[in-house]
Amino acid sequence: MNRMFARARLRRLPFLFIATGLALLGGANVALAHEDDGPPQPRRSRAPTRDPAEYRSDQNGAFEFRLGPYRPRIDEEFGGGATPFNDIFGDGQGVLVGFEVDWQVLHIPHFGSLGPGVGWQFTTFTGNAPFGDGSGTSQQPTSIWVMPAYAVAVLRIDALARDFDIPLVPYAKVGVAYTLYEARDAGATSVASDGVRGSGAELGYQMQGGAMLHLNFFAPQAGLDMDAATGVNNAYLFWEWMYSDVSSFGRGMQLGASTWMAGVAIEF
Repeated sequence: MNRMFARARLRRLPFLFIATGLALLGGANVALAHEDDGPPQPRRSRAPTRDPAEYRSDQNGAFEFRLGPYRPRIDEEFGGGATPFNDIFGDGQGVLVGFEVDWQVLHIPHFGSLGPGVGWQFTTFTGNAPFGDGSGTSQQPTSIWVMPAYAVAVLRIDALARDFDIPLVPYAKVGVAYTLYEARDAGATSVASDGVRGSGAELGYQMQGGAMLHLNFFAPQAGLDMDAATGVNNAYLFWEWMYSDVSSFGRGMQLGASTWMAGVAIEF
């Protein structure tokens, strides 16, 4: 019996070898097929592309650095009969430098923003003090500094930039103005012959209108990077016309002006 089982096993060996060989060949073919297909490709996301605006931080306000020519309309009070400011400080312009901070309280879709703003500006003039008898000017230096401050309502119309890819943002401002001043002789506050000190403040109003050039339009990716790093949403260059009447409503010295201002602005 043992011999019969041994012979049966010997007869089966060729079939086992053939089956094992076929299995190995099949596995090799599968492996070769995978090698021919090349390295596995990464899976591609089919998520829709997001609007770049979704990556921006919240926008709540604006900051402006401002400068422009300034000359108070003091001589207009005399109707051409006298020109005290021109006599002392000449007919040149001072350079008004300042800043403004706005809060964009209300955002109107497809139109713009509305909110309050406050600003501060400063300039100085220098000249020679005139003689009391009106015979000319002395060699004594005199100066006056002027510090206009204001609170305004600000309307910015940013629909052109947001909805139509036109990089312009028109705006308008209107509000109250309060201007401090001080005239100084030889380093001290000047005092007139009747004892009136050359310092004080005047109240009035002002209006501004202009346009801002949207710089993000020219470098959109840099704008997104700036927002991600600093929270600054937009950057602008701007130009405006400013008119102010600051004479305590005709009871004081006219420190208002009609001039232009320019500068840079950011929204945050």
